[in-house]
Amino acid sequence: MNFGYIEGHRKNIGLIKKMLSESRLPHALLFSGIEGIGKRLTATALAAAVNCEKRSEEGACGECESCRKLRAGTHPSVKFIGSPKNESGIEAVFGAGSVINISNIVSADEDNKKRKTAKINIYQVREIIRDASLRAYGRSSKVYIIDDISEASTEALNCLLKVLEEPPAGTFFILVTSRIQALLSTITSRCQRLEFNPLGEEELKRVLDRKGLAEGLPAGRADELVGVSSGSCGKFLRFVELENIIPQRMEPEDFFLEVSKWFSSSGECIRKLQMLIELEGIGFRKSPSSERYARINIMEDTLNQVKSNVNPELAVSNMFLKLGYVNL
Repeated sequence: MNFGYIEGHRKNIGLIKKMLSESRLPHALLFSGIEGIGKRLTATALAAAVNCEKRSEEGACGECESCRKLRAGTHPSVKFIGSPKNESGIEAVFGAGSVINISNIVSADEDNKKRKTAKINIYQVREIIRDASLRAYGRSSKVYIIDDISEASTEALNCLLKVLEEPPAGTFFILVTSRIQALLSTITSRCQRLEFNPLGEEELKRVLDRKGLAEGLPAGRADELVGVSSGSCGKFLRFVELENIIPQRMEPEDFFLEVSKWFSSSGECIRKLQMLIELEGIGFRKSPSSERYARINIMEDTLNQVKSNVNPELAVSNMFLKLGYVNL
């Protein structure tokens, strides 16, 4: 569960190691960069290193009481919130059976609706402030990982601002975002920002191989998708997901079932259309043709319709018909 497992980001990890060794870790760090490149994995490794009783240059030992608690997901001083993922917690897999589990600070009780929102809300931030005011367990430091901080409501950010200005002693906040431009400047100015760059193609391939994420793809297809994934493991996985739902020729009786896979929400439909256009663009660049160009135009028209609040089911249905996916 240490930094040695993480691919790329050597400059940022080197800086973090230096701050740890010199005991000058800032009370608030902001990890920014595109999604799916290891920001949250680095945050969990840092949270483990902060409280590790036998920390080495590479970070947490994985064996002390603090590390065992993190592996079991029972560490009382390391917590997480994040939205819109609505996760019960973080499970960060470092390989060879090394795992960090960090529970969501808000209970996952089915009756508790307070964290089931599209944005990080003020209740979640107040819960952090309340928890931070309590005495830490033993000699441990309190660490809070706040994922998707750009998705927090303005009310929640203003509440968080107060604790960032006057943090309790021995308390650290690690904010993570893939949309730094959407974050209030009052938040960014109170954090030390580390910008995470996309992974190189070879680094991304090592991540995929280590986790077995490219298994089952046709020969050479994984390399093609790596080449257009902008150094993001998350983007690669979305391409793989999309390949599994790209409609083939279908019978009329299967039409509505296939359409239903695309419009669970406007946001999800937009995301899938954007990925579909990008995949079609890959084919166009490899083998340009007027037919592919026309297909891209149909997809882009559909995307613009959904963004303009046209019913997603209707827009996708028309797209399928225009693209000739239905045997009529």
